[in-house]
Amino acid sequence: MNLGSINWLSVVLAACAAFAIGGAWYSPMLLGRHWLEAAGLASEPASGPDRRNVMLCAFVATLIMSTAMAFLIQSPTVQAQSGFHTPSQQGAFYGMWVGLGWGFFAFMVVGLVEGRGWRYIAINGGCWIVAFTTMGGILGALH
Repeated sequence: MNLGSINWLSVVLAACAAFAIGGAWYSPMLLGRHWLEAAGLASEPASGPDRRNVMLCAFVATLIMSTAMAFLIQSPTVQAQSGFHTPSQQGAFYGMWVGLGWGFFAFMVVGLVEGRGWRYIAINGGCWIVAFTTMGGILGALH
């Protein structure tokens, strides 16, 4: 696989979608208050220059994850799989397994080692299952 075979627009769109999912997931309208409690935080982290740098680093990390997912989904072995009605379904399927198998369980290991509760693990890991599934669906559709 070479870098020229990647649809970079789909990588950026998938990263933007995953980033937006995280923003919504941790908002007060969804799971923000529960996450703050589970994480042991008194309130939302402060805004300002430091927070902008955190968000910029988070987006770059999401962009790197999207690129890695694009390489996975576009590998010849994955492309040879049959049984999916659309490339988007295939991408979402692999994205879901990446989110569950790597994202969720990575948070579980860290959460257990840090002594966090299952609510913390479920909120954070659940976000990555949804984000990676969406990311995979976009990457599959726009391959």
